[in-house]
Amino acid sequence: MRGGDIQQWDQGLKKLALDLRQLRASAGNPILYDLASQTGISKSTISDALQGKKLPSDRTLASLVKALGDDPGPWLERRDQLALNATDNSSASELQVEKARPRRLIPLRAAAIAAAGAFGAGIIGTVGVVALLDGAQSSPSAAASPADPTLSAVTTGVDPATTPCIEDAEPAAAETRNESYLLEVIWSENCDAAWGRVTRYDNRSSGNSVHVEISPRDGDEGHQKQQATIGDVQGAYTALIIRADGNTRLCARGSVTVDGATIDLGDPLCI
Repeated sequence: MRGGDIQQWDQGLKKLALDLRQLRASAGNPILYDLASQTGISKSTISDALQGKKLPSDRTLASLVKALGDDPGPWLERRDQLALNATDNSSASELQVEKARPRRLIPLRAAAIAAAGAFGAGIIGTVGVVALLDGAQSSPSAAASPADPTLSAVTTGVDPATTPCIEDAEPAAAETRNESYLLEVIWSENCDAAWGRVTRYDNRSSGNSVHVEISPRDGDEGHQKQQATIGDVQGAYTALIIRADGNTRLCARGSVTVDGATIDLGDPLCI
């Protein structure tokens, strides 16, 4: 493949990845752990697709797009064109394509969409309506782009979805409370930071609200505490807190409302 062709192919791959990141943002910026759990695809493979490191396979792209709430068809057509260009104009070593170079086989395309439906149907119900409200002392910028964030953007009080923290984030602690509510502390090892998240499974989000907060167990809790309260959503998460040192314990609390009545989710959940 000529230099100009390689550059054009690379630009097409980067644009596909950028659009995937924007789709992820519109779906509430689910963490890779959640996406991997819902799609059956490894976190590293999903990360490669989102960052444009490799052209994703049919199954990866269809499953990911479906999980994020969009129709895989147009995305797969875009992937087809990139894959055809790679097949027609390059050797296997020139371009980064996930696993074997795909062929335009309708049965495989149908299988990819079917697999996406099987694995991805549940994720929007869990993370697609999660919303972030301002932290107690800091207000995350709504205009911040999730694309290509840097560690320099990681400070206490920012939306974790606008930072690299979301890429390695996993639940460090999770407990079901009152049978219908999940309280979690989400942890990023890369950022040494955590945030709280509450998800409700009572099918009562309309007209009601979710509250979640996270703070150090000891210390200046009023200054450090991050919290979110928002209505008509199934879940909410806080801005992040950077752990001061290895001895700092971070604790999440939560509550939900049902027809004006507040249901406290009990004792703090700490890491």
